[in-house]
Amino acid sequence: MEENITLQFTYYQKGEIKKFLGNIHYIDGLKGELRIISHASEKCILKVVNIIEIEY
Repeated sequence: MEENITLQFTYYQKGEIKKFLGNIHYIDGLKGELRIISHASEKCILKVVNIIEIEY
């Protein structure tokens, strides 16, 4: 996004709590998703309803 801040996302996936570190690339309001890219160019799509916490 505009500020290019690295964030840490804590989220549910298949009954487990996981973490992902990266920058928000795109917010899809219709699907309720965040598309995130890590520094290693790894992509992650998170549903907003599954996100527990966002830290920076």
